[in-house]
Amino acid sequence: MPIILTPLQDKFLRAFFSATKDFYLTGGTEIKDLLDLYFLDKAGYTIPENFEAAKQKDGGLSAETLAYTLNQFQVREVPPFMLKPLTVDNLSFYLEATISWLIQQSTPPAFK
Repeated sequence: MPIILTPLQDKFLRAFFSATKDFYLTGGTEIKDLLDLYFLDKAGYTIPENFEAAKQKDGGLSAETLAYTLNQFQVREVPPFMLKPLTVDNLSFYLEATISWLIQQSTPPAFK
């Protein structure tokens, strides 16, 4: 049965997979990949709100894998090429909150 998405889910998934296609192929540890996810989130396309639809669209997507990949980032500075304002604290908070959410999703109910 085909997956029926709302226009917002479709827009998020197109942006998410466009931003993350290299993320999975390269291990996703380039800062631009994290920045893509951060600004998608700020634009209202959050991982928590769209993760289930993303998993249906890409059967290989898992909370565990994404959490592990995101955990490889070490945010020490904001890249000089940024056009929009961003602080290390804001990016670090987003990263930690997203990893925590993904870990929670991958934790069996008996352990929550």
